Amino acid sequence: MSKKKNQHYVPQFYLRNFSKDRKSLNLFNISNNKSIIGDSIRNQCSDDYFYGKNGIIENTFTNIEKISGELITKMILKKYIPKLKSQDHTILQLFIVTLYSRTKYKYNEFNEILNKTGKSTLKLHPEIDEKLLSEVELKSEFPLQYPLLNAFSSYQLIQDLKIHLFVNKSNISFLTSDHPVVHYNKWTENIENFGTIGLASKGLLIFLPLSPEILVLLYDSSIYRIGLTKEFISNIEKDEDVENINLLQWLSSNDNIYYYNADDSPKIIIDSGKYIPMRNSEKIIIQERGDSQDGKLIGFHSQKLKMKLNVSIINLSIQAKRIIENDRVLKVRNPLLLKTVREFRKKVDEGLYKITEWNEFINDIAG
Repeated sequence: MSKKKNQHYVPQFYLRNFSKDRKSLNLFNISNNKSIIGDSIRNQCSDDYFYGKNGIIENTFTNIEKISGELITKMILKKYIPKLKSQDHTILQLFIVTLYSRTKYKYNEFNEILNKTGKSTLKLHPEIDEKLLSEVELKSEFPLQYPLLNAFSSYQLIQDLKIHLFVNKSNISFLTSDHPVVHYNKWTENIENFGTIGLASKGLLIFLPLSPEILVLLYDSSIYRIGLTKEFISNIEKDEDVENINLLQWLSSNDNIYYYNADDSPKIIIDSGKYIPMRNSEKIIIQERGDSQDGKLIGFHSQKLKMKLNVSIINLSIQAKRIIENDRVLKVRNPLLLKTVREFRKKVDEGLYKITEWNEFINDIAG
């Protein structure tokens, strides 16, 4: 049994970057509609045995956090950006993709997927009582199993995304939350009924605030122009730009918003009144095609956030604007990379490589 009973799904080292004393955090709890000043970081984003009692997953994340914590600190203090395909770049990819997949939000999201798809399938059986089915909830004891396996075997899909740092020079601090990594696709904002924020999606943007002053953005450079040409760091001076970025946290969090300055509490309370009504009540959209006689194809994708991303230094390229919306649906950003990752996953399943041997696999196929 794991000795670590209190298991954090957002690392404490990360949360300390939003704390003045490195011990406590200011937060707004959405469920209780309440602002709390100075709650212990130890109590945040954690549950007893969240990853189970055998300690395997918890120990894996402990090792990831050790190396990624040093990198994140370097990025904040020195405004350091890892070079593409370097060891630091690999660490950053792994940290971001696993952090996105390990939270209470993803836990709830995947149980919602299981419940909705399970009920859609059971309804096809002629003897199922739909009224009775509506009164039960289908869920898994450990719904994170699939998101985590997918994260560890697919994090390489974002290695082609460019990296940009935003330095906050406005009057408003960056917020974070209990689900701090946010996927967004400005290029497909007007497209409904299709998922467009997967790791391989064309037009993907990945936001992660690192501190009240620093945010890292991973982006598809074939679609977006960020800041000035050939610059990798941009100052954000407009309050409205930071407000729009913070809105991503309000709409994507599970239950807690974290903020640096206690004096910001009145503003946070006012913002909660504006932004909480914009949150999706459900995380997943289920789509069914076909009929009960011939069978149904059941699919799902994440709900789109009820917002438009309006940040003055994030713009579509001229070429991206020319592509009509119908041609933006279900587009893969890098087909060759996707094919290579799938081949690697197959080799892992066959026992020919370990999940950690991506670089060895690439060297082997390169000859």
